[in-house]
Amino acid sequence: MDASMTSLSVLRAALAKHGLSPNPKLGQNFLVDANILRKIVDEVSPNPGELILEVGPGAGALTQAMARRGAWVLALEYDRGLCRLLDELFYSCQRVSIIQADATKEDLAAIARHHAAQMGLYKVKFVSNLPYYLSSDLLYQIIHNILAWESITVMLQREVAERVVAFPGTKNYGGLSVAAQAVAEARLAFSVPPGAFWPRPEVYSSLVIMHPLARPLYGQCASDFYSLVNAAFRQRRKTLASALKSLEMDRQGTAELLAYAGIDSARRGETLSASEFALLAAAYRSLKHRP
Repeated sequence: MDASMTSLSVLRAALAKHGLSPNPKLGQNFLVDANILRKIVDEVSPNPGELILEVGPGAGALTQAMARRGAWVLALEYDRGLCRLLDELFYSCQRVSIIQADATKEDLAAIARHHAAQMGLYKVKFVSNLPYYLSSDLLYQIIHNILAWESITVMLQREVAERVVAFPGTKNYGGLSVAAQAVAEARLAFSVPPGAFWPRPEVYSSLVIMHPLARPLYGQCASDFYSLVNAAFRQRRKTLASALKSLEMDRQGTAELLAYAGIDSARRGETLSASEFALLAAAYRSLKHRP
């Protein structure tokens, strides 16, 4: 695996050898900027002996760079043609394992835990250049199993990345923001121009880094937490007093819940932080189970 797969000539030759070309239906845009690659690897910070689960390795540029730093990489790739290319590229590298799989139909946390246990490890780093059309679904899967991961490093369409890290009260703030910030510290590392990929996508990308909190803010109230978040953002311009009626609560019950949580009923859901939604979920749970 000597030649860098960020070289466009090397990449084109490798694809041609296997009769492949970028498949737009699968969101295949290959990273061809060595500078950006180095920045991503620095953010991942792979160390010898660590296990990294990579979803969507593509032609293996990032896989290659992480393995060179001594990490073990378990790479899930949907495209069978690319799997053949990757098998050849990493034939002599024991630290890389290629699995042909549809990440949307797999329990990624279970896969990570299984392989980590075999290596005597507790947690796994998650890395992905997520296909834009799948990013939200896969992000929610990662978020809902946050304690499986040591860190999460994902390349997203810039607009999606901005939603993950958005502050309450801003236009990008929504259910994804709350879900992510309830379980992790999330930050936008840097943006990536279309020219860093081949073929060029029509949008900018951004790298998001997430480090799981020791304990999700909602504690044991996950189900109630997500029910409240969904209700609050289903009609985001409504006040909480109105929006929460969708939970089959009457006006009195809604008023009691908000008072119990210490939240003004005139506020809108888009102004509540993840911590405030967690307070609301705890209050909701207490009122539901009171004698």
